[in-house]
Amino acid sequence: MRGFERDDDGTWLVHYVAHDPGNPAPTKSLPESTIRCAKLILAAGTFGSTYLLLRNRMSLPGISPALGTRFCGNGDLLGLMLNATQMAQGTVSSRPLVGSRGPVITTAIRVGDELDGDGSSGRGYYIEDAGYPGFMNWLMELSQIRAAIPRVARMAARIVENRLFQQNRSNISADLAAAMGASAFSESSVPLLGMGRDVPDGMMNLRDGRLAIDWTVATSEEYFARVRGTMAALAETLGAGFQDNPLWWAKRVITVHPLGGAPIGATIQAGVCDPYSQVYEAPGLYVVDGSAMPGPVGANPSLTIAALADRACERMLTDVWPQPHHGTAAPASTFLDARHVVPSLAEAAQPGTRVAFTEQMKGHFTLGEGAPFKANDVALLRHERMMFELTITTTGIDDFLGNPAHPGSATGYLDGDLLGGRCEVEQGWFNLFVRGPGSGHKLMLYRLHVSSPGGRPLTFVGVKDIHDDPGFDVWADTTTLRVQVLRGHLSQLSDTGLLPPEDSRILGAGILYIHPLDFAKQLTTFTTIGPDGAGAMAKFGELFLGSLWDSFSGIAKATP
Repeated sequence: MRGFERDDDGTWLVHYVAHDPGNPAPTKSLPESTIRCAKLILAAGTFGSTYLLLRNRMSLPGISPALGTRFCGNGDLLGLMLNATQMAQGTVSSRPLVGSRGPVITTAIRVGDELDGDGSSGRGYYIEDAGYPGFMNWLMELSQIRAAIPRVARMAARIVENRLFQQNRSNISADLAAAMGASAFSESSVPLLGMGRDVPDGMMNLRDGRLAIDWTVATSEEYFARVRGTMAALAETLGAGFQDNPLWWAKRVITVHPLGGAPIGATIQAGVCDPYSQVYEAPGLYVVDGSAMPGPVGANPSLTIAALADRACERMLTDVWPQPHHGTAAPASTFLDARHVVPSLAEAAQPGTRVAFTEQMKGHFTLGEGAPFKANDVALLRHERMMFELTITTTGIDDFLGNPAHPGSATGYLDGDLLGGRCEVEQGWFNLFVRGPGSGHKLMLYRLHVSSPGGRPLTFVGVKDIHDDPGFDVWADTTTLRVQVLRGHLSQLSDTGLLPPEDSRILGAGILYIHPLDFAKQLTTFTTIGPDGAGAMAKFGELFLGSLWDSFSGIAKATP
């Protein structure tokens, strides 16, 4: 699934590609198809469903700020009980636990929770035995190097003897069994699984287009200490040694029960989904997997998740279903008719020689705020990044110089965590040194038409304000871009590029910068298209440097 969006009639449009097992073509090269549905159910697991919601966030303008929150591992902790022993007739012998036989989990011990109301304290948990595949016995035995080396040496000697003296003896199974030994270590050892109520304070977000998780065991350290204590006591009772799994030494845990990311909550501020698993402000969109869990369950959560899914399905049957358009499927192109399409400057025949260069800017962007600098402060705290890489191409150099708007086209891509990843520029416009409001102000304007992964049309606008302030600020002015992302593909904007922060068309804002190394790289990308390359480049440079001189020398301020 590439993305999804809600249509004006209340139905959902799902964009996807179909993979052909016989033709493993790259996903990006596959044709996109679209289907329409009255109800859209996400059940891709905690990671999958949260990723899809984050990636299609721009198609869900009213989605809760709780998206990506309340992640936890259901208190999972892996421990190891090794070399269990028993006393038999006054002799200490190996205690058979045989973890490689039978079901994965055969029994459990439950430690009470303070919420039980029976006098228990702290966060409760379960301790369970964990079965493992039979081949793990080999790995466990071979890990005991001191005991394994003599056995393996004897097996190797037997094989060499048979080969050298041509005894034509072959009993590989017996040789391997001899190398394996009595399997006392593997038979007397078993993994332990802990699960319970850790603190659900992990955060999930997109980083470089991929799902990233900020999660620490520090806030649940008291809980994990209790779990480890019970595991150690259990091992001592069985005459075994207790060993943490190696990841615990780095304060990492292994979880097979990830939960959260699109949690159920009583209000839209508290959760992404309502108590019936429907996404707030997105009628017809349901999340019915572990991502909807608002916190740890304690026990293995599959039955709890199934119960919540069943509850959601019962509610779906009573909801009024929106009536879809005729037919249930349509090609993606039929949904583009309402988008504003303007011929690109790059597509028009441009007389004369053109100048082109590639620019990369990086910074931060957040939703729900229209003032770029204020939005940037919020985005910095949330680590919500944005960047673009654009190739700017002027019109023919004589037209470019003679037109006060100094227009050009922009191609490339826009990439942002809140946008859902990389968005190709469908059409882009650029203006160099447009006269701004007030004497001495020159503006560089950017306007890009993109679409979110869910197919929602968006307009990116950016402004560099070149003017003379106290101090040497030419670098800051020419490398700082104030940006806004707007609903729809807009063809006309204000003369200053940006909309007032309170404008309802604004989805979010932020600040992008050119870093010094990227600027140095940008200087190497200047090129020309046409017969008079050197002349066009000289004219462009004269305009650029002359405009900066006008803005920062004070001459412009004295000009009426």
